[in-house]
Amino acid sequence: MTTLYLKKNVVVEPLCSNWYAWSHLIYPATAAMHIAYRHIPIMERFLKNSDERLTVQNQKFESGPIVQLDQSRAQEIDKLLEKTRREEGTLLRLAQAIRDASDGVQAEQGKTLEPVYHRLAPEIKGLVELTYDLNFSAGLRFIEPLVYQDLYNTDGQSLAFSFVNNDQRPFILGTPRLPDANNFHMKCAFDSAALDRVFRSQIHGIEDSDLQALFGLTDAAAATLMEYFTSEAPAARPQRDFDGEGVRVRYFGHACVLLQTRDVNVLIDPLISYGYDSPIPRYTYEDLPERLDYVILTHAHQDHFSVENLIKIRHRTSNVVIARNAKGNLADPSMKRVLGKLGFTSVIEVDELDVIDIAGGAITAIPFLGEHADLDVLTKMAYSVQLAGKHFLFAADSNNFDNAIYERVYRHLPAADVLFIGMECDGGPLNWLYGPLITREHNKEATRTRTLSGSDFGKARRLAQECGCKEAYVYSMGQEPWLNYIMNINYTEESLQLIESDKFVADCNASGVKSERLFGRAEWFYQ
Repeated sequence: MTTLYLKKNVVVEPLCSNWYAWSHLIYPATAAMHIAYRHIPIMERFLKNSDERLTVQNQKFESGPIVQLDQSRAQEIDKLLEKTRREEGTLLRLAQAIRDASDGVQAEQGKTLEPVYHRLAPEIKGLVELTYDLNFSAGLRFIEPLVYQDLYNTDGQSLAFSFVNNDQRPFILGTPRLPDANNFHMKCAFDSAALDRVFRSQIHGIEDSDLQALFGLTDAAAATLMEYFTSEAPAARPQRDFDGEGVRVRYFGHACVLLQTRDVNVLIDPLISYGYDSPIPRYTYEDLPERLDYVILTHAHQDHFSVENLIKIRHRTSNVVIARNAKGNLADPSMKRVLGKLGFTSVIEVDELDVIDIAGGAITAIPFLGEHADLDVLTKMAYSVQLAGKHFLFAADSNNFDNAIYERVYRHLPAADVLFIGMECDGGPLNWLYGPLITREHNKEATRTRTLSGSDFGKARRLAQECGCKEAYVYSMGQEPWLNYIMNINYTEESLQLIESDKFVADCNASGVKSERLFGRAEWFYQ
C-alpha cells in the first residue's frame, strides 16, 4: 500500500448534470427553472451559432450566457442537450408547471385562488400554497420539504477533477463541464462521506487501496484518479493555527476572512485560492487551520456560498451560521436545506439581532439591505463578530439604502472597531442571475434599474460613521484574478467600483480611520 496526498493544485468541481453546482442547482424547484430557461437555451444557441466571435476569445461576452468552448465540441454539447432533455424530463415539466401556476394565480386578479388548485399540473400539485400579500399580489409558496422529498435525487451529481496552474477557469454560468484528457469525471453524491476522506488526505494522506474502494472504481478509473495525488507528504504549515494573545485576522481574498484566537477559529464566506505559482501573494487551503469552529455565510450568491469550497472544508467545519428562511419563496431557497444536502449536520440559523455565544466573544446577526435587486430575500445577513474585546463588522455586499436601520442597530451595540464593507456598486441586473426564475412578462427597462449592487461611497461612508469604526476595509470586490470563474470582473481605471471605493478609502484616512481596498492577502493582529 502507498499513502497518497491530494495535490494542492487539484480542483474538484461539483457538477449537476455537467453544470457547475451552486445553491440553485441543489434545490429542485430552482434547478428546474435554470435547466429549462438557462442551460437548455445556452446549449441550443451554441449549436445554432458557429460564429467564433461568440467564443471565449471575445472577452465582452464572457459574463453572459454563452458556452466558452470552440465549435469542435459541438457534438458533445449536442449529446449533453439530448441527455438533459431525456434525463431531466421531470424537472422540465415542473418548470413549465411553475410558469403555468404563476400565470394562473395572476389571472384571478384578487379573487379567491381556490379554483386554481384544481387546475395545477400534476408535477406541482401538492407542492405549493397559492397566496396573496396584503397588496393583492398573487404568488406561489413552495413547501420545500415536500419538494425535496419527492423531487431531489443525486443521480446527476458528479465531480470533475482537474489541475489548475493559473488563475483562468471557465465562467460557471455559461459553460457546461465536459470530460476530456484534462478533466476526470466521477459520479458521486455531494453529501458522500468519501469526499471528507479525499480532502482530508491533502494533509493526512489516504491509502491507495482505500481510495479505489471508497468510490468503487475500476482499475483504469482508479489509475486516472490517482494522477491527482502524490506520495510526497506536504510540508508542515505551523502558522495555520494561532496561539498568541488577542485576535489574528487573515484576508484570503474577496469576502473570505479568517478570525483566530487560541480558542476559536471563525471563517467568513469561504472562497479560497488553490496552491500554484503566482506573482500575486495569497493564502490558500494550506493556510486554513484543521478545525473551523464556525463558518459564517453572509448570503447565498455563488461568490459567498460556494458549493465547491464548502464541500472541500466540510471535514474541518463544526458549525455553519446562516440567515433563517422558511418562506418558500422561489428566489430564496432555504440555505439550511441546501447545506443539509451538502452533508452539513450542524447548521445554526439566525434572525436579525440574534446572538451566538462563542469562546471569548459572540456572533451577532445584523440586517443586510439590498444587493438582491429588490427581491424579497431573507437569506442574507451582515455579522458582528466580537472576539477578545474587539468588534468586527462584516457587512458583505450590503447596499445601505436606509442608514436609519444601522442608526437603530448601533444604539444598542458597541461600536465596531473594524468594518469590512463591499463596494461592488455597479452590479449586474436582476435578469443576469434571477432571470430563469421570472415567470411573467415584465418591463425590462424598469427592471434594469434593479441590480445586484453593493454600497457606493456615500452609503459606505454613512455606514462607517454609524458603526463608529476605527478601521474600514473595502473587500468583496471580485478583483482577485482567481475569482474570474465566478465573478468575471475586469476593472479599469474608469470603473465606478474603483472610483467610489478610492473615494471611500481617501475619506476614511483623511478623517483618521485607517482604510484600504484589500487585494490578494492581508494580516492583522489585535490585542
